Amino acid sequence: MKKQNEIKTGLKTIFSYLLEYRRDIIILSILGVISAIPNGIYRHLYELQIGLK
Repeated sequence: MKKQNEIKTGLKTIFSYLLEYRRDIIILSILGVISAIPNGIYRHLYELQIGLK
């Protein structure tokens, strides 16, 4: 029972932080996607150039 209460308390803490920093998390996620897109395009073009696909 004590372990279950500790888990519930931990989850509440995590979700409270997620709600508190929701805006920052969304902005960082969007920036991560934006920075990943050029990397994927570059790799795709490179593979086409050397004939892997």
